[in-house]
Amino acid sequence: MANERKTAGVNIGGASIIMVFSVLCLTIFSVLTLVSANAESSLANKSVKVVTDFYKADELATEKLASVYQIVDEQSSLQNAKVNIEKISKDILVDEKNNILYISYFETIDDSQQLAVALRVDGKKVYIVNWKVENTGEWEPDNSLDLWQG
Repeated sequence: MANERKTAGVNIGGASIIMVFSVLCLTIFSVLTLVSANAESSLANKSVKVVTDFYKADELATEKLASVYQIVDEQSSLQNAKVNIEKISKDILVDEKNNILYISYFETIDDSQQLAVALRVDGKKVYIVNWKVENTGEWEPDNSLDLWQG
């Protein structure tokens, strides 16, 4: 009886450790996937808003450009065209130099950007001189770090 072995239950220690580790890994990966999906969804929504705002401003600017084309085509003199172009909107600036009209206007995209448009009317031809997005917000540097000054 001295050679008898004592067994104390079922030996499932190694399998239990592997199972707990597997469940823990799967849980961590699922949480990371959920966080990543939420971040991507938020980024996609912001991107949709930015693009939509830009194209709304672009649409308004294009409508004003079409009005300018129509007025220039219909008017017989540069002075009549100037008066009628100024009637399109209160924010259109018209300047005349050497029988050439210089027209500029802005369309707001959001609180920090605008679409700037500049046109030149020479006779019956309208040229787009400038059509670009400009920043209107103030840039503020981040000075929150206390750096070692030596």
